[in-house]
Amino acid sequence: MNTPEISDSGRYALWEDADSAAVFVCRRCGDCCNGQGGIVLCSKDSERLATHLGLSLFAFHAQYTEEVRGKRRLVCGGSGSCVFSSGCGCSVHEAKPDVCRAWPFFRGNLTDPSSLAMAKAGCPGIHAAADFAGFAQAGARYLLVRGICLPPNETASPAALLPEQFLWRIAEEDTLPYMGTRTEEVQ
Repeated sequence: MNTPEISDSGRYALWEDADSAAVFVCRRCGDCCNGQGGIVLCSKDSERLATHLGLSLFAFHAQYTEEVRGKRRLVCGGSGSCVFSSGCGCSVHEAKPDVCRAWPFFRGNLTDPSSLAMAKAGCPGIHAAADFAGFAQAGARYLLVRGICLPPNETASPAALLPEQFLWRIAEEDTLPYMGTRTEEVQ
């Protein structure tokens, strides 16, 4: 990955948390952990979670995942929430999948103002005053600093993540006008 070191330039140091905090602060409500079947895992997610849980990759997959249309995803618990969602939050928070680490900076929310509007309506952590351009830029920077992007050459990756080169385009723009074809560009 070509993510620069934070010390390479003063502007990257500002990316660490200031940008994302201006548009999103997690309220720990757990709403993003509810619902069936959206946590698609890439290989590094599976490896990180298996290690965290002290399981072999095979045992982790057998106990906590299912394969649907060629992609491996976390199963849901009895309540319909993520299997790792507990009354106290995420029981694997330190090792959670990249798609969870990325919330609310998903592909749709970074490329489509109407998707962001829906996310704002459902997530109390997204600041109501956050405009689309500012949100997209802050989100891209947040993801780049943390190395959260669509893994190259991995066909069963979460569709919610964007390729690194596209995140760089968003992160470095001074203005980000909405372009109706943006979603098509990243597919």
